[in-house]
Amino acid sequence: MGIGHRLKNDDAFGSLLGEELANHLVDNENFRAIDCGTTPQNFLKPAAEFNPDVVLLVDAVRLPKQAGDLILVKPEEVSLTGFSTHNFSPAFLFDKLKERTGAEIKILCLIPQSTATGTELTEVCRKSYEELLNYFLDFPPFLFPP
Repeated sequence: MGIGHRLKNDDAFGSLLGEELANHLVDNENFRAIDCGTTPQNFLKPAAEFNPDVVLLVDAVRLPKQAGDLILVKPEEVSLTGFSTHNFSPAFLFDKLKERTGAEIKILCLIPQSTATGTELTEVCRKSYEELLNYFLDFPPFLFPP
């Protein structure tokens, strides 16, 4: 589930990744990507209908790390105050996803360099985006066996 605001530079990371993976891995029965934009709570039903074992949320997140870093965390490992760059409640989202899917919830956090108004990822975050996209696209047979 890619989360992000397309008009706030690096905040678009998750949304862009969700869209690109959904377009490329559309026929993969073991993997579903969803571009949730800024309202992931509106995509609980499609996520649950897929009956996943794991739900991976991808979002730009404010953490004291270097811009462009990618960090994989579990919901209980993050401080929920100021966690996301969006206005939804992360705790609500994590709880509802777990309740509706029964899946393990993980969050892949991109540390943004800029969430100012704009439509381009910064160079450091563009590099992280391309590396992650290529990782998923280059290894679907290994990651998502038929």
